[in-house]
Amino acid sequence: MSVVPAALPAVPEARPCGRMTATLMTDSALWEMRREWTALLRTTDKPSMFLTWEWQEAWWRAFGRGEPWPVLVDGPTSPRAIVPLYRVTEPLRGVPLRTLRLIGDGSGDGDDLDAIVAGDDAPGAAAATLRMLRHRRDWDLLQLHPVPETSRFGAAIERMARRTGWALRVEHFACTHTPLPGDWDEFLSQLKPRMRSRVRSLLRRMVDLSEARLERVERADQLDAALDTLFDLHQARWQAIDQPGAFADADRRQLFRDFAFRALQHGWLRLYVLHLDGAPLAAQLGYVFDNVFLQIQEGFDPDAYDRSPGVALRAAVLRDCVAEGLDAYDNLLGTPPQKMRWGAEPRRVRRLTLARPGSIASLMLRAHGVLRGDEEPIAELEDD
Repeated sequence: MSVVPAALPAVPEARPCGRMTATLMTDSALWEMRREWTALLRTTDKPSMFLTWEWQEAWWRAFGRGEPWPVLVDGPTSPRAIVPLYRVTEPLRGVPLRTLRLIGDGSGDGDDLDAIVAGDDAPGAAAATLRMLRHRRDWDLLQLHPVPETSRFGAAIERMARRTGWALRVEHFACTHTPLPGDWDEFLSQLKPRMRSRVRSLLRRMVDLSEARLERVERADQLDAALDTLFDLHQARWQAIDQPGAFADADRRQLFRDFAFRALQHGWLRLYVLHLDGAPLAAQLGYVFDNVFLQIQEGFDPDAYDRSPGVALRAAVLRDCVAEGLDAYDNLLGTPPQKMRWGAEPRRVRRLTLARPGSIASLMLRAHGVLRGDEEPIAELEDD
């Protein structure tokens, strides 16, 4: 591949590309575009909850570092795309590189990040974004992660980068999701016989008893107590094996608490707590978006390990999802064996890494391929 000479001519910040123009926005302008952002998201091929204004703004307040670097792509009459980036300087192989990442990437808490753009506009938006980036000198690496393999914006970025000789690295990561039929018995019939018998037994012994209570949070005054229960149960399980747990991080607790109130208002929140004999034994947090349940975090009482409360609660949540008519139960990033027992199927996301033409990052990417490993997703423990 050819390398663009380092001495690029000075050009205005905005560069036309066909009918679209890409420019940088300020931090305040980005968060003031809530209405336009939401309208654009409705036009995408597959809307992601992790691309909503509500999630991205809450994530930035909790985990934001560096500085926002959002790109706005305009058409002749209206905004056509938002590429919500931030810039952070990171030492890679001892060299400080200015890296552009998607807002939401870096903490292991969200999947399916992307540009907010209508599918038909993705090629034009990608071309406008790359043209602007080529003529700016205030960045070194662009990492788009985790982008769905079905992303038309990601596909256009990759295709154009290859065609025009950018240094590029593409990596693939596995996720799992469980397609849901319209009937609970049909779902059970898809499980292996041993798992099917176990699910039925656990529902009978742990959930459907008169002394059991399956709480689903539906009011704001329930939220704080239910979240505290989730945090405590999750931490207790991990600390029992001398691990810190995800919610040892105050920023993560802030993110989930802040976003839960917004999600409840929009009807996205699904927060369950399983009580037995008056005590909480398991909790699970998820969101429903685009008719799919997104499984986020869970926890259970380690002292009740031999009773499998986490598995019992997962069965109850899946039964609720089927009754609600949802299309799938998405486990997000990772393929742990315990998820596959529930009839999960693989899907993939990608990391696209591009280097600024003519930069030292371009030479490093060509010479070394992967420059860094991204943060691993938060691991999960299930009492299986």
